[in-house]
Order: sequence, then C-alpha cells, then structure tokens
Amino acid sequence: MDKACTWSPPPPPPPPPTPAKSASACSATPCENGGACKDVPSAVGFVCTCADGFSGALCSDEEWPIMGIPGEGFLAGVGLVISAIAAIFKRKSDADKDGDAVEMDEKV
Repeated sequence: MDKACTWSPPPPPPPPPTPAKSASACSATPCENGGACKDVPSAVGFVCTCADGFSGALCSDEEWPIMGIPGEGFLAGVGLVISAIAAIFKRKSDADKDGDAVEMDEKV
C-alpha cells in the first residue's frame, strides 16, 4: 500500500501592519487670528504664517497698524501717544524754567 505524499509550502507570513499616520501638528489649528499653519519636520512640527496686522509664533500678537509695532494693538498705540504728549509738556516745562516760554496768541 503505497500512499502518495504531497507537500506544499507554508503560506507566506502576513505583511507587517502599516504604521499609523501621526496626527498633523496643524490639525489642532494652533495659529490664531486667521494665521495659516504649515507642517514642518522640526521639534515644533509646524510654522504659522500670520495674517496682516498680526505677528508672533502663533500669530497672537496684534501689531499697531500705523507703524507695524508688535504689541497689544490699541494699547501700544495709546502708549506711544501718551509718550509723545509727555515729551511735549516736558519741553514746554523746560522752556518755562529757562525763561523761553512760548506765548500763544489769544483767539477771540
């Protein structure tokens, strides 16, 4: 009684699982005030391109629109105006001490 023996190779191993894609750093929308987020290969993982009038790493700093000075927006402008007014009064005060006071014409 001869029995025929058949042999077949074992099936190939299953492919390795595909690594899960890491979430985009921009998926959390880190850029503020309408800034555009771009993923970059770095420690931070993203870069923000700020809309006009804003600056900073996350576009959270409002710029004073007239001079483009980063700061707290309106408050930065108010601070500059107050500084200018203080300088004018200081000059007038110094001129009064020197006896060089500027007289103003009275308007009727």
